[in-house]
Parts: sequence; C-alpha cells; structure tokens
Amino acid sequence: MANPKANIIIFEPLSIRTNNPKSVFDTHRDEISKKIVEAILHCIKFGKSKTVFAELIVPSSKEIICLNVDESSFLETLETNMDVLVENEEYELCAEVIKAKEKIIKGLPKKSPRKKKKEATDDLINVIKKL
Repeated sequence: MANPKANIIIFEPLSIRTNNPKSVFDTHRDEISKKIVEAILHCIKFGKSKTVFAELIVPSSKEIICLNVDESSFLETLETNMDVLVENEEYELCAEVIKAKEKIIKGLPKKSPRKKKKEATDDLINVIKKL
C-alpha cells in the first residue's frame, strides 16, 4: 500500500482474530507462511531490517500481539516456508524466494549513514520519552 502524499510504501500485516493465539500457527499456517515471505521480500526490496508481518487480535483479553521478522532470520525463514509455498502451488513466490535467498547469501546492502542517523535520533527520542 502506498501513501500518495508521502510516496511511502507500507507493508500491510496479516490480521487474525483469535481467542487462542497458541494455535494460530496450526490454524492459519498457509496464510502466515505466505505473509512472512512477502514481508521478507518487502524488507529486502526497501532496505528494511525488520517489519511486522502479522497482528493477532485477541478479543477475550483485549490484546494485539504483533509478530515481526528480523533481518537475522531472513534466510532461515525463507528456507523454512518454501515447502509450504510449493505445497500451495505459489510458484511465482517460490521464484522470488530463490532470488531473495541469493541476494541474502551475497550480502544485503548496508543501511546508509542517513538511515542510521535517523534511527539513532528516533532511539534518542524514545529514551527521552521514557524518562
């Protein structure tokens, strides 16, 4: 999804309503597998180190649990979810996964100094807010 005013690409996480979050990986396995792969591909394409790929809405406890994927687990997660994609005949996504794995193995581009500076500023602001 794109914000036309800011020209920013936003990844929309999978939203699941459940009263039993422990069983969500069994009951929504295919959807979660596809969405986590899409999240990793989004991160690689836009140079992000992590993103939220799913939100578990638990009405009984009025909680929202955010599930995210981090750069350190991109390769392993892609490999783990490849079987589910093949099983569901998501062959185009499988091809993208193979290309993404090659990029990861070759080494993802490092963040620019500008992004690092913005993250450092954001971290400082968050620390100040907590004080």
